[in-house]
Amino acid sequence: VEREQVDVDAIVRRVDVDAIVRRVDIQDIVDRIDLDEVVGGTQIGRLVVESTGGVAGEMLDVVRSQAVGLDRLVGGAVNGLLRRDADDLPKGPPLLVGPSGDGERSP
Repeated sequence: VEREQVDVDAIVRRVDVDAIVRRVDIQDIVDRIDLDEVVGGTQIGRLVVESTGGVAGEMLDVVRSQAVGLDRLVGGAVNGLLRRDADDLPKGPPLLVGPSGDGERSP
């Protein structure tokens, strides 16, 4: 038995794709999309959290560095105004550096 072949390309050329698209309710399709599930299936949320955490950490480091620099500047200016010799000043709080200021804590 001989079979006839169907010319699929000829059939597709006769289809009015624009008419089909006009009948599709795009808003209905969009409403069916679960964005939480889509985002959950990707690593976008994790990347956003990591990148914001990284940026915040870097900004905090910059602020801390600037604060240390400002503290040194103000301390130097005050010591200069009060004519204090920097070598005679303690290196830090006694409970942290020890009463002698040499970094050795007392027991």
